[in-house]
Amino acid sequence: MNGRTRNAPRGPRESMIIIGAGLGGLSTGCYAKMSGAMTRVFEKHVLPGGCCTGWSRVGYLFYYCIEWLIGTAPGNNAHQVWRELGALDGKTVTNFELFNKVED
Repeated sequence: MNGRTRNAPRGPRESMIIIGAGLGGLSTGCYAKMSGAMTRVFEKHVLPGGCCTGWSRVGYLFYYCIEWLIGTAPGNNAHQVWRELGALDGKTVTNFELFNKVED
């Protein structure tokens, strides 16, 4: 019985350590937890969010935030992930006909 008594509640079957609290790490942690795994997310920065964060230092703003989100359009595979995790709840997403144009 692996050291458990017959009536003891079963704990999570899997445990996971996730390195990085960016969008990928946080999403992985959420899905693992939703699947019953015990998770720990580690981040070296003082804030979670990865490319969705910005900070200021010595009077300068480092705006490292993403300028666009892939998969926000309905029908895209990543859209389902955003919806399941609640990342788009209460948000308005604008899909532009032209996203980027470069002229030389």
